[in-house]
Amino acid sequence: MDWSYWTAYWWMLPLAVPICATACAAAVEGATMFAPLFALGFPLLGVAALTPGQAVATALIVEVVGYSSGLLGHARQGTVSWAHARVLAALAVPSAAGAAVLAHTISGPSLLLIIAAALLGLGLLLWRAAPGEPGQVDTGDPAQFPASLGLLIRAADGQLYVCPPDPRPAATRGVTVVAGGVTGLVGMGIGEATSSQLMLRLKWPARVAIGTGVAVVLPVVVTASAVQAALLSRSGLGIPWNLVLWVVPAVLLGGQFGSHVTALLPERYLKRGVALLFALLAATIAASTLRQLAGP
Repeated sequence: MDWSYWTAYWWMLPLAVPICATACAAAVEGATMFAPLFALGFPLLGVAALTPGQAVATALIVEVVGYSSGLLGHARQGTVSWAHARVLAALAVPSAAGAAVLAHTISGPSLLLIIAAALLGLGLLLWRAAPGEPGQVDTGDPAQFPASLGLLIRAADGQLYVCPPDPRPAATRGVTVVAGGVTGLVGMGIGEATSSQLMLRLKWPARVAIGTGVAVVLPVVVTASAVQAALLSRSGLGIPWNLVLWVVPAVLLGGQFGSHVTALLPERYLKRGVALLFALLAATIAASTLRQLAGP
């Protein structure tokens, strides 16, 4: 075994834990932070950068692990609307697969500019989602709750949450298809788009919106990462598994710490802070890429 190869990224373990904890606490996808780090941040740390395609594919694979753990937690809490998740995932998965194929026909600089635009859009979504959430209610037996008023979710801790019906299902489906395509292309978007539109447009409680969003994200990122990895292998690049080796345990640890971060910082301020971080990352990526395209 080549120990120097497998230990080359050992320092990513302590670095990735706070990154993932912040992402989980703010209910955003880890790829939104890891993909820019792999593609542009590594040279600042004295490490060779991954190509944009490798960065996106690697971030998606890491995200699969994190969201698998996260979905288990939300399922145990009983805060997932499985019926809604199935419908939205069925729309997002095909668009993610198609966009993942398309990603390998786009030049590296163009892909970075798309990542910058996606980060800016996600930052705006987070900023809008920050003000708060509807509270839990006590309405009796969920089985007797009128369907015309929406869905009533009883969490494992006994809390009841009212999820109003969707007044514009076609718009929800359209946003989901587009977000799935963006995720297949640059590794981010479906989680924030799903949870944000459930909270902002449908006025769902954040706890149920995020749990349902996680159930939508997992099949999307599994599909996108499988397609991206297969196409990378055909191009001769492949996934840097020695990097994945150290980031995966960091994701698992960071996911557990995320809930504690949320308890220490109000969700409103945490989300707005991450939104500003996304805007800064978008500006940095765009400026760096445009500078490279302009040449010396």
